[in-house]
Amino acid sequence: MKDTPFGPVYDNVLEGIGKTPMVKVSHIDTGPCTLFLKLEANNPGGSIKDRIGVAMIEAAERDGKLKPGGTIIEATAGNTGLALALVASQKGYKTIIVVPDKMAQEKIFHLKALGADVRLTRSDVGKGHPEYYQDMAMSIAEETGAFYINQFGNAANPKAHVDTTGPEIFGQMDEDVDAIVCGVGSAGTITGLSQFYREKSPKTEIILADPVGSILTDYVNTGAIPNEVGSWLVE
Repeated sequence: MKDTPFGPVYDNVLEGIGKTPMVKVSHIDTGPCTLFLKLEANNPGGSIKDRIGVAMIEAAERDGKLKPGGTIIEATAGNTGLALALVASQKGYKTIIVVPDKMAQEKIFHLKALGADVRLTRSDVGKGHPEYYQDMAMSIAEETGAFYINQFGNAANPKAHVDTTGPEIFGQMDEDVDAIVCGVGSAGTITGLSQFYREKSPKTEIILADPVGSILTDYVNTGAIPNEVGSWLVE
């Protein structure tokens, strides 16, 4: 990478992951708060998931779980698949992405454009069913010898935010952060941020913005996981 007065020049697209800008909100009433937005859409793949895509793949490389020319498989209904496909395409890996059939067609087209092998499965079945997207991904990994990323149980997921997102926000805000608000998918972002700020800035509140129908609010407040989840039509 080369820095110039007009911006950096990267040797490859992966160098553009992270170090996203922070923008002060100035045309919306934010009450007594000074509100800033971390523009994660500026990552090459268009989301914060680029951070964990490169982190999980490079962790697997270091651990010897992913060999040159190997195949990566993941179950995802969101941006993690795009991030993995992007990173894999740059590093010479094949990707198989198992997605529930509720996923937007635009994302499926995007995955295919990045070279991913997309496998559609049912969205009306739960964990434990062979056609549930995570169970199907595990089965394909066992059958083919592909490396199953498993973002929900991969320690490199939250660690990516301990190592990058947390320190970036802290530095950009001159080490004075009252609160951070974020959503949750795999919970990697909020877990990593919580770990970072627990050590560096205990005063910082970490706030989950949870949509109606999600199971997380009840789980956080009561410790119980509801039997029924809400509709995903809002997606």
